[in-house]
Amino acid sequence: MTARYRSIVDVFMLLQRDDGRVLLVRRTGDTYASGQLCPPSGHLEEGESVLAGAIREAAEEVGVGVDVADVSFAHLIHHRSPEGEARLGTAFLAQRWSGTPCNREPRKHSELVWADPATPPADCVAYTAALLAMVDAGARCSVHGWTGAGSLLAVPTGRQRCVPVPAARTQQAPSCDRGGQEVLAARRAMVARLDADRVLQDGRLREALMSVPREVLLPRTPVASRRGSVLPGCWTEGCGRCGA
Repeated sequence: MTARYRSIVDVFMLLQRDDGRVLLVRRTGDTYASGQLCPPSGHLEEGESVLAGAIREAAEEVGVGVDVADVSFAHLIHHRSPEGEARLGTAFLAQRWSGTPCNREPRKHSELVWADPATPPADCVAYTAALLAMVDAGARCSVHGWTGAGSLLAVPTGRQRCVPVPAARTQQAPSCDRGGQEVLAARRAMVARLDADRVLQDGRLREALMSVPREVLLPRTPVASRRGSVLPGCWTEGCGRCGA
């Protein structure tokens, strides 16, 4: 019987400051990509989830504690090295942590660097640079280093490229049950509130506001309402669900 295929799993923890920069460590010693930068990361260990592995790596490499409640999924990348070795990389992002980042493994790393993910340093590991670029672009999944028939995506043969995998298109439900006119009512309510504050003038801005899409006006992301509770936000005056 043919052996079941197994893949190496890498876990990454992207620690992001308020200015948007993420923490990278410079690899050193007799190891893969010595002298190059990558986030706190490593191989998943037997018996742990990818989330637990990423939190563990952050503690082991840079000495910070990350609460699971402060972690969000960032990206899944399927990487294939020039030598043909494939691996799955799962990246998580945290903007809060306890402790001050420091080099906890000086035999493996020589320094810490805060970098802008939109413009990764030239000496990043190629795998890392591709990951950061995808996270900055808002992509959730990508393939990197795959060419020809193994890719199934438009990747020119012989080139190391990272290609985002299109996300599923899902229809968002409105955040309140106001009938078929809730979007129009929300637009009118928004304009009326701005009029009341005397910050809106006639012209293109008013016209643009009357064309704001549903997902902006009626977000499903929880926000704090004026009553102090945290519920789906809504511009519609008098909405019983969001407390507007």
